[in-house]
This record gives sequence, C-alpha cells and structure tokens, in this order.
Amino acid sequence: VFSRNGFTDGYFTGKLCDMFGHREKEDVVAAAKILPEIKKQYEKEIKVHTVNFHMTVKKNAPAVLRAECGKNSVSVTGEVPQTAINKPLNAEYLERQLSKLGGTVFEYGSLTAEIEDGLILSAKAVNALRRDALENLSRKIISENTPEHTFFREVIPPTDSDDGLPYINRAYYTRVRISDISQLEAVQNAAAVIMPANVFLKAESIDLSKVIIEPPRFITDERKTTELLRNCREKGAEHLMCNNIAYLKTGKQLGFILHGDFGLNISNSLSAEFFSENGLDDLTLSFEMKLSQINAIKADIPTGIIAYGYLPAMLTRNCPIKNEIGCKKCRNVIYDRKGYENKIVCHSDYVEILNSQCLYLADRKDDIKNVSFITLYFTDETPEKISSIMREYEFTPKKHENITKGLYYRGIL
Repeated sequence: VFSRNGFTDGYFTGKLCDMFGHREKEDVVAAAKILPEIKKQYEKEIKVHTVNFHMTVKKNAPAVLRAECGKNSVSVTGEVPQTAINKPLNAEYLERQLSKLGGTVFEYGSLTAEIEDGLILSAKAVNALRRDALENLSRKIISENTPEHTFFREVIPPTDSDDGLPYINRAYYTRVRISDISQLEAVQNAAAVIMPANVFLKAESIDLSKVIIEPPRFITDERKTTELLRNCREKGAEHLMCNNIAYLKTGKQLGFILHGDFGLNISNSLSAEFFSENGLDDLTLSFEMKLSQINAIKADIPTGIIAYGYLPAMLTRNCPIKNEIGCKKCRNVIYDRKGYENKIVCHSDYVEILNSQCLYLADRKDDIKNVSFITLYFTDETPEKISSIMREYEFTPKKHENITKGLYYRGIL
C-alpha cells in the first residue's frame, strides 16, 4: 500500500544520493482504492470464541451469571432482582440481552436459566452482568494463552563507592557535553567535559583528566575511527564515551577508561549489570525512561542521565536536505508536521536530526534522585548561553519557551 516508485540499490552500491524513493501520483491513486477495503476488515472484531451462559435469578439474592468458553468459565454477580409488577423475567428476555455480543470476539452459543417466578431485572443490570462476565472471561483466556517466563537472577543491590556512600540517592555532580572548540572556555569549571574526538584534537591547554572523548556515533570505516581514537589517546586522552557497543572492544584495546552513553539503551538493572561486568566505569541511562523507572535502577557503578539539551531524535547516513536542495542552500534545519524546527548536525559520514524542543529539568532537580551525575548536552549554544544554563542548574531555574521534559514523566507507552 505504501510502496514508492524509484526502487534503489543505493545501500548496496554505496551511492547515497540514490537511496530515496519518491511517492508518485499513481502510488496515491493505488492506495486510495485499496485502503477503504482494508479498513473494512478491521471495523468489527473477528468472532473467535463461542460463549455459553447460565443465569441464576432468585429472590433476595444477587443475580449470578456464569460464562463458559471451552475449559474456561467465570461467574459474576449483579443486582438483587425486584418483584415484577407487570411482566416477570423469562429466559427469552435474557437471551435477547445476552446475545448482544457485537464489538467482542465472542459468538453467542446458548443460555440456560434458573429463574424464580415473579421477579424482574432491568436491561441495564443484565447488560452489566454480560459486560463484566465477558471482560473477566477475556482476561482468563488471554492468561491461559500467555506464556509465563521466570527470571531467577537476583537484581544486584547498590554497592558503596570509594567514599563509603552508596551510589543510590547520593548527591549528583554535573557533566557537560560540547560540540565545538569555541564552547570550551565556558565549561572549564565543569567536573567533566564530553567532547567529540575531532574537537579534542583541536583543543589546547585543557585538563586531560576531565575530558571524555565522544567518538562518532555511526561507524562507516572502522580503521579510520580507530585511528582517530588512537590519535586522541596519544594526545593524552584517558576517557572514552561508548555510544555503541563496538567501542567497548576498541576502547579497551587502546587503553581508555570506558563510560557508557545513552546509545547503549541501558534501561534496567540487568543491562546495567552487564555493562558493569564488561568494563564500564559509569553509565548514562536511556532518556526514554521515566524518572520513576530511573529511580528504581540498581547498579554497582555510578549512573546518570541527560538533563538538558536538544536530544538526538534520528541518525541517518543520508542527509534529507542535501538530497532535496543541496548543501549550498542548507540552513541546517528541517520542519516537522507541526511546523517545529529540527536542527540538523552534519558529520562526515552521517547526519543527526535533533529534537525540536529542548530538554530542561533545572526546575525539576528535586525529582532526580537515583543518579550520581547529570549531563548538560550542549550542541550549538553560544558560550554565553552555556554559562547561563549552567548557573540555572546550579542555582535558580528560569522560564524558557519551547522546552520539554522529554519522556522522563510520560514514558514511551
């Protein structure tokens, strides 16, 4: 339905400009014909189960409805029946109400009933019994057909740090990430400075013990990338940010102290344990987690989160702007469906598309509890802007436009 013309072998041949297909008018026309037909297939639930009912209605007792489907059965109770003034309750009336199963996966089978004479039960009460019974029966059937997996490994407890304090719930320090050499002066007082490898090679008069090298997030030439990191190591860099798992091996071979970045998607205690066992000194947790989930992580090494910045939203080999208008007219932005501006960051072999809104948690610092550090992720901010943001996180937050709390409160589900 969503096929586009212009099928390509661009990934195979390495011709990046040939990787785009284009949706033509005939594609739209073809989809317009078949989409309504497909939609009809999903308008109603497919009837996959037959349900049989048994109803018990007795004086001075709640009505009881039992629903059976194969080996599964459930019983629900409802209202106490009233004395009939005109027409008393009968099986035919109950069958009309209970057989109304539209919008469910159930098909009506049969009804048996025990009804004492002279009683009445409203349609609303009967419908409520049917609805409750089918909901309970659905849950039971789903449970019967859902495999259960038991994981026996114990979640690791937090251990003490060198200063005797547990990593969990200790006061956190602030790291900064920069993208350009012009930003370096503004972050000299930070506890740690993350910078791209090519930026580090241009830097002078810098405290090497505070620097964490950020390698390319996308590796297109392993030898070239390894040589880049070797040059950083020879210049005195000691720390490497591992933004994908390949850097664990490369970093160890070159003698770096390793740090886990958000690209490792660490989102539970067991993945934290895995990377701890594989030589990382600390971990930046996934920014797709809620703070409540982050607060529940247990790790035996320090963990942290990104607490500020235009977060990377997409990583692509092919630049969408270059393909359409070329590099000369590029303003390094594209617009999403709502008209928001997304910044484009160009690297030699790939492009990052950043979120249109800036993550800002300076006004929610008290909610950040179970981490050892936070990272302020600067991209194209001026030195003056960086200094201002760092003061806000250290002292008093300010009101900003176009900010977001990311997924830290709403999650991904």
